[in-house]
Amino acid sequence: MNRIKRLLFQDNTGKYIVVQPPNLPVYIMLVGIIGSNLFVNGKAHTFFDLLFFGAAFLWAYLEIRFGEAGVRRIMGTIVMIGLFVSRLA
Repeated sequence: MNRIKRLLFQDNTGKYIVVQPPNLPVYIMLVGIIGSNLFVNGKAHTFFDLLFFGAAFLWAYLEIRFGEAGVRRIMGTIVMIGLFVSRLA
């Protein structure tokens, strides 16, 4: 159990990473979500939808590649898979 906790929640220096302030792509995702819900049809909706997808893809990539803890890399992988599955449906 201790090994799993260390693998998932510790960074390279041994500090526990539980909560981290959101980075810029998360704020851009929020703008995309709000904008796509405000504009239900048309080019504005497409723009905000694309803005959300791009920011979510960037966030997921950064977490997979540079995530501090294992749980953040797992979250990035789940979001990346969810983005592509949602586009296929």
